[in-house]
Amino acid sequence: MSVSFKRNISPMFEVYQANMNWRFDLGKYEDVKLNAVKIYQMIETKQMPPPNYNPFSDDQIAMFKQWMDEDYPE
Repeated sequence: MSVSFKRNISPMFEVYQANMNWRFDLGKYEDVKLNAVKIYQMIETKQMPPPNYNPFSDDQIAMFKQWMDEDYPE
């Protein structure tokens, strides 16, 4: 099944968004798309989300990578 930003990626970040200070909006497609490689590196190495939150699951990380590999469907 294909992955979309609206259905799969944006909801991954909703719980963290209010407490994260980023130079871009994790809820905006264009912002996440433009920063996807950096975001992926951070979630893969468990640098994101912050330590007081549970890290993304392996399935969530794989889904984010799939979204990138599928050329960032909205």
